[in-house]
Amino acid sequence: MTGFTLRKLALTMLCVSLPAFAQDYDTLIRQAVEQRNGGDLAAAEESLRRAYDLAADKSEAAYLLSLVLAYQGLYSEALTMIDDGLAAKPGDANLQMARTQVLEMRAAALAAPGNDAAVAEQQLTAGIGRSTIDRPGFADWNDRFVEYRNVEADGRQQYLRAEHNHRFGMHDTQLEGGLRMMASASLPVELAVGFTPADDFMPEYFARIGSGKLIAESPEYGALVLTGQYQHSSYANGRTNRVLAGFEYYLPGIDAWLTPSLGAVRDQDGVDTFAWTLGAHWQVNGGSRIGFTYSDAPETENLLTVDTRAWGAYWRVDLGRSVRLFLNYNRLDRENSYVRESADVALQLRF
Repeated sequence: MTGFTLRKLALTMLCVSLPAFAQDYDTLIRQAVEQRNGGDLAAAEESLRRAYDLAADKSEAAYLLSLVLAYQGLYSEALTMIDDGLAAKPGDANLQMARTQVLEMRAAALAAPGNDAAVAEQQLTAGIGRSTIDRPGFADWNDRFVEYRNVEADGRQQYLRAEHNHRFGMHDTQLEGGLRMMASASLPVELAVGFTPADDFMPEYFARIGSGKLIAESPEYGALVLTGQYQHSSYANGRTNRVLAGFEYYLPGIDAWLTPSLGAVRDQDGVDTFAWTLGAHWQVNGGSRIGFTYSDAPETENLLTVDTRAWGAYWRVDLGRSVRLFLNYNRLDRENSYVRESADVALQLRF
């Protein structure tokens, strides 16, 4: 009798626990869908991760979670989750469809200048910078700026920027505006113009156009985006023209990419000089990015265009969902002139 009672009790407990488990999973899935539809992707991700851990058959949770990760720009993590799911359940239609969607989302993001995931938000950024020069008689520089940017869900952007710089014992204030158009097209375009009302050392005006085109993408070899940019600047003593052509190569299996470019600069005297740059960037996780750049190209400072070797490093980190911090360091060695070192810090509010 005792054995029968124990078996009956065990079966009763099993029957009770299974519906409770299913209800917990289903509740988490419904909750995650509501959070996702309401725009709270971080909360949806947390709910789906809990559902994923509970599920015996993880294909549904993996499908939903991979798309939420992709919406946040975490394409590599999303693809890894999908591939793990397909390894456990080959031929799953939802996972195969999710893989196609994530690849298309990543391709669209890579093709757009700026290479950030297209998430609708507004950004308000303010920053300060300080530079020192290793030449007697040159005072430290003090720069500051404020920028407003509207980012639309399809990747289009508009921005306004005001920059006030104190250099060479003079003050210049530059006003700048720009937009990114046709972000969802195969050849998006980015335009910018700037104007300095009472120019002493900054350009009286400038105009810039740039674009990028995704030409190759595969999970085995990564992605390749061709880029191009042209800028015309007018200074108090003449005009300069700068053209650069390069590419962005996104390494497979890791959120890291390289940004080399070649080009030429025509200075105020009509002299053409070769220019090249190289950048390496790594999205350490969803909220932190670091990078390094090196260039050998003519740069204009105090109305003088001089061949300049420059290198720099940056760190961009999210301090929660709404606050982002930027830290930069740069060193410029101007040929037969001076060495300038600068450090910049900026804070961005996203809403």
